[in-house]
Amino acid sequence: MSAETLTAHADVRNLLTQAGAAYRQADFRHALALAQQALGMIEAMPARSSGTDRGRAVLIDSAYRRVVESLDRSNSFDEARRAVSDWLHATHRPEGQADALALSGRLLYRIGDFRQAMQHIEQGASIAESVGYEAGMAALLRFRADILWMRGFAEQALLSAQRAAALYEGLDDPEGKARTFNTLAAVYHTMGQYYRSILYGERAVKVLEALDDRLGLSIVYSNVGESYQQLFAMQEALDYHEKAAALSGDALSSDLVRNLGVDLVAVGRVDEGLHHLSEALSLAESEGETDTVFQCLHSLADARLHVGQYAEARALAERLLNAAGLLDAVRHTVRAVLTLGRCARARGDTAAAQQYFHEGFIAAQRVADKAVIWQAHASLAEILADSQPTLAKVHGKIASEMVIGILMSIEDERLQRTFASAPEVARTLSLGSGGAHRLS
Repeated sequence: MSAETLTAHADVRNLLTQAGAAYRQADFRHALALAQQALGMIEAMPARSSGTDRGRAVLIDSAYRRVVESLDRSNSFDEARRAVSDWLHATHRPEGQADALALSGRLLYRIGDFRQAMQHIEQGASIAESVGYEAGMAALLRFRADILWMRGFAEQALLSAQRAAALYEGLDDPEGKARTFNTLAAVYHTMGQYYRSILYGERAVKVLEALDDRLGLSIVYSNVGESYQQLFAMQEALDYHEKAAALSGDALSSDLVRNLGVDLVAVGRVDEGLHHLSEALSLAESEGETDTVFQCLHSLADARLHVGQYAEARALAERLLNAAGLLDAVRHTVRAVLTLGRCARARGDTAAAQQYFHEGFIAAQRVADKAVIWQAHASLAEILADSQPTLAKVHGKIASEMVIGILMSIEDERLQRTFASAPEVARTLSLGSGGAHRLS
């Protein structure tokens, strides 16, 4: 390799290092511009022979990866998918193919196409495995876990995330390790192990702080806040989400805006909270983030129900039910049905409420989201108390046992007390015979 070529390669690597730094600071526009500049320089380099200049081939893959990631984080999904297609045509390495398919899978699941996303992930995994590409396999396993927990299959997601974590232990990739800790946190959150989720989030934070990765920290802080929400520690949740917002500057994600809205409603700042939730829904819809749209519809419906706006809550829940049904998004379907049941009960329609809660209970058997499962059992226990007391006791006991399991998994005594004293939790504990005794 000539001195001129060596200098050109060094210049490209410097640009990509700057692009990576900009990306970690959540300056996606600058990261994209630098990566595109690097790509232009690479394409201008004379290739010694097609596909044989390994150094140039590695740089091509690195530049395309940063271009796609920057477009993804900017929610420019169409442009990102075109960049993936260009990358697959430009790469000369199976490692590049695997990485491109991994990011293609991520783009697809972000817009709600879980089936095609999984196809791309499995195709990439087959390529990575065939050439012993452990870094690529680790990323693909992590993305596979993300798809699985989003669809409600937490047990399978956990196995995939644990395999990814084991691979990262042998790799010099602290960013990948931190992201896998964050995925494990999300999986444990779905499984109802909220305190364990927080601990994995804190492990990710330590790594990301050392990397000065503002983007990663913002994402993890937001997710840790969600686990505090499930423990009904709403001030802690708000504190974490405000920390995430401070790191995000003006570029708050729709999911973070949603989380802030949930927190604000819970701590009594209702008007601010409803404004945030409406803004989050509009933002998610404009950016085509299907899963976040579903979460926003659910959060906004729950908030409207919380303040007694039953008609508005019902309309939002029906929108969620219809949209989630089209994509077989079972976790969101269950949430929608349970909200519709609560709306029916609030307006005195016991028969409709019972039907909705029964549908929610049946659908909940397809997912591993512990929150919706215990809530489905608790709802049925309450609605059947007069008409079918024996069956109500069965559902009440199951709900109570599940809540006790969550409570016993919390190693912080103050958080334990906060969770146990939340009205919804206290009411559920009272449904199970011996629940209060066992807690003592």
